[in-house]
Amino acid sequence: MIQQQFKSISSTTKEVNIMLEVAVPLSAEIEYDITNISNSIIYKTSGLLEKNSNLEGTDQLLFFFAVAIGKRDPDTGNHCERLVKIGSEFGAYLELSPLEIRDLNWGAYLHDIGKIATPDAVLLKKGRLTPDEWEIMKQHVVIGERICHPLASMKGVLPIIRHHHERWDGSGYPDGLKEHEIPYIVQVFQIIDIYDALISERPYKKGLTPELAISLMRKEADAGWRNPELTAKFAEFILSR
Repeated sequence: MIQQQFKSISSTTKEVNIMLEVAVPLSAEIEYDITNISNSIIYKTSGLLEKNSNLEGTDQLLFFFAVAIGKRDPDTGNHCERLVKIGSEFGAYLELSPLEIRDLNWGAYLHDIGKIATPDAVLLKKGRLTPDEWEIMKQHVVIGERICHPLASMKGVLPIIRHHHERWDGSGYPDGLKEHEIPYIVQVFQIIDIYDALISERPYKKGLTPELAISLMRKEADAGWRNPELTAKFAEFILSR
């Protein structure tokens, strides 16, 4: 399945060959031990990107990779595209720099790229994850950062990939960052990511109205999960549209 997804992507022959050099082994390994899968993916992908770091458009390999892997979970729909749109608009509202808005947009596609190493039995499970399965799921942020690390163009996106599950009160993962230890660009990304998840319809839930989504986000901020000031700014942004 992974091979077919890559072959369906319009790209140069060299780029396709590089992607398939990673994808072909994955199609055989995906059901095996999670540690071996992770190590294989990190080694193969990072090594290829380092070896081809001067190839024009090499950073696009990661986007092709992320889009193909994202198709494993059909429930998310056009989540990444929606994040790009709202990220651009909210970034402009906050008067972020063009480079920061670009990083938000790139983060929209790449924040979950580490889930390539998450087995289908965990990623696509409909019920509650067991403690062991949850530990496997949490590894995607570290794996994603390591995959994208070789490219200098990814420098501003790496914090989004690694830290988008941190919480304002320090109860998040993987590093338990607290308050302003969490990079500001990550805090912004978290807000738009959570909002889109709340308003989007999934097979297992209905989408909330903007008003209900903002109400829930304010409660999460009051509980210590989000930056309350940034949450208030986002509420103003959404409810004034």
